[in-house]
This record gives sequence, C-alpha cells and structure tokens, in this order.
Amino acid sequence: MAFKRLDKLFLIILIILIVCLIYSLFTNKNPTIRETYAPNIAQKLTYRQRVYLEVLKRTKIALDSLSIPFFLSSGTCLGYFREKNFIKYDYDIDIGIFRENYTHKMVKAMKKVGLKLYRTLGELESGLELSFFLPGTKLGRWAKVDIFLHYKDQDKGTISWYSYSPDKKRIQYRVNAFDISVEKFLGVDVGVPSPTLDYIVQHYGSDWNIPKRPRKDYLYYQDPLSIVKD
Repeated sequence: MAFKRLDKLFLIILIILIVCLIYSLFTNKNPTIRETYAPNIAQKLTYRQRVYLEVLKRTKIALDSLSIPFFLSSGTCLGYFREKNFIKYDYDIDIGIFRENYTHKMVKAMKKVGLKLYRTLGELESGLELSFFLPGTKLGRWAKVDIFLHYKDQDKGTISWYSYSPDKKRIQYRVNAFDISVEKFLGVDVGVPSPTLDYIVQHYGSDWNIPKRPRKDYLYYQDPLSIVKD
C-alpha cells in the first residue's frame, strides 16, 4: 500500500511539473529576451527596442570578455544622441571597434552569449563588417548587430569604416579622428565617439536632427555626408 501511495504521489508531482512546463512555454514565447529592466526604461521601449537592448547587452559581455573596446556608431549613435533610445524604425544595431583590437576569438565569444554569425562582408585589411543575430525572437534576422572595423589614418587624422550596398559594392565612410568616451545608454555602459555631435554632423550632415526612415527618406549607401566619393 505504501508503495502504491508513493507511486501515486510521484505521478501527481510529475503531472504538475509537466503542466508548469507547458504553461511556461506558452506564456513566454521569447525566452531569450526575458530580461528585467528598470521601470523607467521598460516603459519607453517597444518590443524591437527591448530586443536590441538585449542584443547590445550580450554584445557588450562578449567584447568585454576579450577586452575589446567598442562604441556605438552610425544610426545607433544617432539614436543615443538624439533620442536617448534606439531609433524606433531602425532595423539593426551598429557597433564599431578599431582594427587593432580585432581578434578572431570575437566570433566564438559572440556565439557563447547566444549571438550567431550569419554574414561576413569584406576583408580584414580592406573593410570588414560582421553581422550577428539573436535567434528566437519575432524579428528573425533583424534582431541583429553589425560590427564594423574602423581604420585609423594617423597621417591624415581620420578614421574610416566600410559597408556594402545591396549589390555588394564597397562603401567607404570617413570622419575626423575621434576619442571614445564611456556613457550610459539605457542603463548600459557603452563607448561613444567624442565629441559626439562632431561625429554625427560629419556623418549625417547638418540636418541630423530631422528623423528619416531607412529605405524611404534615407539610404545608407548613398546619403551619408561621410561617404568618400570616387
């Protein structure tokens, strides 16, 4: 009798555990972004922005583990400066690191924090861009971060980085050399180009404060003021 009671109790416990597991799966469809945020931050984040914040946090953990300094670049830097947030209609995160700080170990470190490399454009010495995404979100491949290697020209006092148009044409961007300052962005310590306004004006022009929608009002491969013309 005692064994039968134990078997029955075990069965009840097992059923309860299964029910709890099923409930958890159906009420948390995006477990990879189940984070805790300060109330004042969470209230102003859309779902997309919450995903981007999670991607940024994981990127920071990976790069910090290798002592690789990084900084917000392009649209992410603009969002930091203009809106104190990710731009609502932006479709990725832009991060910069300097060529001398790059190591092949970075890909493994990003994978360790759950970010998957899905695209590599260019070459190490002539303009490398790496794209990683966070699986398991509603954004699919758009839950991504692009990491651009930045190249210093000490003689000219400039910094360049490269991207690629839809037809894979290489695009060079160039601004005056800048320092990196550590600032708070949505509760995360990040590097930003300094002076930030100088960087933004050189990259976007004097109308940087006017919001423009990607693909409609703004094309990354032809509109930035920083593009080096052939």
